[in-house]
Amino acid sequence: MTENDTTFQQITDISSADRTKFIRQTYLHVSIAVVGFILLELVLFSTGIAENIAYVLTKSRYTWVFVLAAFAFISFRVVSWCKASVSLQNQYLALFVYILAESIIFVPVLYTASYYAPGTIEVMTFMTLFLLVSLFGIALLTKKNFSFLKSSITIAGMLAIGAVVLGIVFGFSPSIFFSFAMLSLAGLCILYHTTNLVNYHTHQYVAAGLGLFASFMLLFWYVMRIGLILMGED
Repeated sequence: MTENDTTFQQITDISSADRTKFIRQTYLHVSIAVVGFILLELVLFSTGIAENIAYVLTKSRYTWVFVLAAFAFISFRVVSWCKASVSLQNQYLALFVYILAESIIFVPVLYTASYYAPGTIEVMTFMTLFLLVSLFGIALLTKKNFSFLKSSITIAGMLAIGAVVLGIVFGFSPSIFFSFAMLSLAGLCILYHTTNLVNYHTHQYVAAGLGLFASFMLLFWYVMRIGLILMGED
């Protein structure tokens, strides 16, 4: 297989029909990732494993720092590996690893919401879907290229990780204003990844789906955090 093979063509260089097919494949894999995440969470909670995970991850603030650091490293490596991989098998493996990591990192917040703030998950899920539809509407209606956001998102992300780690180490909880700021960052990530689809190649629909899924989950995380803060359970 050569670089001239259509499998390796950039999205901007293919026909409108093939571009539409790529976008459909991308969002199909986003949907698969979301369903996979939900199924894994159902398994964890129905078997009682979630309670053990929540205890282990939150029993010490230093444990949580380690977990967040490990998750950030795994996320970066998995997303980079997936995007660089030519093999669809490797891309699917990267997607599975990321879904598994997300399902574990989300356990504490979902466990707290389930047992101490019933109804929060349902309401915040609806809010997340509303925000996603709004963001897609912005991307589609404005037809603006948001690729210029990459540097700003990277810098903001690094600052945010530093703020979270400092908050955990020194024992203070980030305010609701920080969560709203992170919610805004997640929105920018979604806009960036949505318009950045044109920079992928036709064999990278799994990687493109992973990038969008990661942004969706960041949005959902901070929507849940805000919900728990408002409910007084953060």
